Amino acid sequence: MLRGINEIRCVCENPPQKCTFAFYVYRDGKDIGHYAYQKQAEISYWAQEPGVYTFKVFIRDTKGNKRSQLSPPYLFESSREICCNIEPP
Repeated sequence: MLRGINEIRCVCENPPQKCTFAFYVYRDGKDIGHYAYQKQAEISYWAQEPGVYTFKVFIRDTKGNKRSQLSPPYLFESSREICCNIEPP
């Protein structure tokens, strides 16, 4: 089984210094997960079901001011496995 085939990465480009980031994960418009505020401006989400995934990204500065933005949608159709049957020598 291949690892990483169902990984969806959400990355904030050019993140400002001294800010923290939180992420909400949505599948087909339904809230399915939250990531608490962290210093890293990216997350990896391991999709388990097909659907259209979006991420809501929150940014918080040192004064507690917050902003959010919704990512573009990403269509995840299915995980793929590559199997091979090989006879022992």
